[in-house]
Amino acid sequence: MLADEVSVIAENLHEHGYATIGIQTNASLKQKSHFNQGFDKYIFYNPLTPGKKVVDTFINELQKRDRRPLFFYLHFMDTHQPYKSTKTHLKLFEKSYDGELSKEKFDKFIEVRNGTLTLDGADKNHIIALYDAAIRYLDDQVQRVFDALKKEGLFDDTIIIFTSDHGEEFWDHGSVEHGHTMYNELLRVPLLVWNLSESRRVSRVKQIIRLIDIFPTLMSRLDIPAPAHIAGQNISAAYDGGADPAEDRLNLTAFSEIVLYGQEKKAVQTDKYKLIMNMRTHQTELYDMEKDPEELVPLADKTLTKKYIAILDDFRVSGDAVFTHKPVTKKLDKETVKQLKSLGYL
Repeated sequence: MLADEVSVIAENLHEHGYATIGIQTNASLKQKSHFNQGFDKYIFYNPLTPGKKVVDTFINELQKRDRRPLFFYLHFMDTHQPYKSTKTHLKLFEKSYDGELSKEKFDKFIEVRNGTLTLDGADKNHIIALYDAAIRYLDDQVQRVFDALKKEGLFDDTIIIFTSDHGEEFWDHGSVEHGHTMYNELLRVPLLVWNLSESRRVSRVKQIIRLIDIFPTLMSRLDIPAPAHIAGQNISAAYDGGADPAEDRLNLTAFSEIVLYGQEKKAVQTDKYKLIMNMRTHQTELYDMEKDPEELVPLADKTLTKKYIAILDDFRVSGDAVFTHKPVTKKLDKETVKQLKSLGYL
């Protein structure tokens, strides 16, 4: 559970006069997990709830707004397994499929992982088509968010941040889904921002930006102090510099970890190199991200490997020093267990 001592964006904005509303569909982020901290209203829907319902609720809440500035958090699960969208969207990516899998969704990841279900090429293409259709469906829902803001005269005065907590693997490294590796098909997520730069110019930042950098950067743009202990960095220099955002190098180091399928793994990445470590076996993989961005050929460089292991160890020690709150645990209720199992997390 999220400890009360942890500062979150909604909490910080609420303390500075914002109306805060969360509409989300992730079973891990229920009120019982304390992820509702700082929200005036926190609305949870079942993980299989389509994005249209989330946006319908957003529009309803937007129309009921008062005079306070607004912070909305919308969490969509449409692009998560089982990749269910609509027949109309699926037809955009697949003309026909005659295999044994469901034609509307794919929820047999456990069977694939334990080897009881073997997929052929047509099956794999069908799963990818389901995923692409879910993305296209979500595109339409995000467009409805934009349209609602425009209708209410708020679009030009709104900061919109679109991101994700992870990506998906589709046999890039021999498997499918997420939670099992630290390769960049899972770690390199979209971060699209509208109206965060006063210049309104379009730019693409090629260097590493981390999810933890969103909090302090947003607070900087709103002229609101960020909590002193948060780990991220204001990345304004990356897109407010000269004609080429890459001229302003931030040289950030990104850390990632997973514990989902029994093997705890951690990764440390800079713009140049990336190290992946299995914390149980201590096996490591080192990649040159400039020459080998698909992470196909590990480097046999012991000196560089030791350097990045030291960076990872330093981060773990400094993290323990910064985040001193005690872990909070609570037994899951039966409905949450059922929902997490439907997502493949249990």
